[in-house]
Amino acid sequence: MNKTPFWLVFPVIAVLGLTACGGDDDGEKEEAEEIVEPIGDTDDGSSPSGDDSGDDSGDDSGDAGPARSAFELEVLPAVNTSLSVTSPAGVWMLTSSQTSAIPNEEDATNPFQSEQQGREMVVITENEEGFYEVTRCASDWRNDAELVETDDGYSWTEVTVEEADEGVAETTKTRFFDVSYSSDFQTLTATGTYQVTPVGEDLSLTMTGVKISDSTDFNNAADLTFSYSLDYVNLGTAGNSTEGALQCVGAFNSVRTTESESDVWTFEQREYSYFNTDNEQVRYYRFDQNVEGTETRTLGAIIQEADQFAILLTNCDITNTDCMAAAQWAEDVVVNDASVSFDVRFDVVDNTYVFNPMALIPFFSFLWPHDGDYFHSEIEAAVIE
Repeated sequence: MNKTPFWLVFPVIAVLGLTACGGDDDGEKEEAEEIVEPIGDTDDGSSPSGDDSGDDSGDDSGDAGPARSAFELEVLPAVNTSLSVTSPAGVWMLTSSQTSAIPNEEDATNPFQSEQQGREMVVITENEEGFYEVTRCASDWRNDAELVETDDGYSWTEVTVEEADEGVAETTKTRFFDVSYSSDFQTLTATGTYQVTPVGEDLSLTMTGVKISDSTDFNNAADLTFSYSLDYVNLGTAGNSTEGALQCVGAFNSVRTTESESDVWTFEQREYSYFNTDNEQVRYYRFDQNVEGTETRTLGAIIQEADQFAILLTNCDITNTDCMAAAQWAEDVVVNDASVSFDVRFDVVDNTYVFNPMALIPFFSFLWPHDGDYFHSEIEAAVIE
């Protein structure tokens, strides 16, 4: 495993190209209680929404923050029998689960086991080719592949071949995704696979979804509520926006571990993601990594609008108190069977330890963040109950 901090930038670089689940049979809700420990507070010590009534189980000492966000990642809402049965067009609630098997350790250079859970609200509309495509908020599953019609939905396959490098064999990456709608268009299931050969990742994805509205416009849907605000200071220049047209909003939690005695590490990722109908995004994420006892933490944020694209990123050994204090992070998140909403703020305190990966590209060094820069996003999508 590459142990330099910059491998953590890769998910961000992938986003620069603008390529980021199962129902519970008995209906009992299961919660992932420790999805994120907020890092730092707002100036008044409150959460960004002003609500201090969060879970008091968090430790107020150190960098853990005053509260923890609780998720319900698995349970879907009940089917609404009053919705249209003529097409899948509308807003859907999705849950997802993906797991990765450890490859043959004798051949693999980086064997690991990964597991991810997520919840998304997405707008499904008919595209130019006549498909009702599920456009997800998970970056790995946003694609430009050709869709193929099936009896009850569609599928796509994406194959990428990377040429052999010195001492490294040619690799082939194959990603497959299949969506099936129920006959009344009230539910969907999806499966996916991602494989790297001759050796590498072997991932399986399952998804379940329920239609929650016939509307394809969150802003004007009678049975949904949606609000969007983005407030920021980037390179010392302030801006804000309250205009948004939601395509999808999602929250994801993943854990990755190895069982290799010669390369022991764990990696945890939490992500909140939003895309609008113009494919512009807002994304916040946290990585916690432990490599042979050395713990590091990465905080990242991406904001994008028609005239604004900016990234903030910090990566710290958690024993480096100056680095850990260089960025403040506060959040208030609601993820359950009726809502996918997040209110997150990332503040630059000391840009010695906070950077923009784009500034590492020649001629773009002016993009280095300023002390006092911040991104603050409030995005709420919910069913009116």
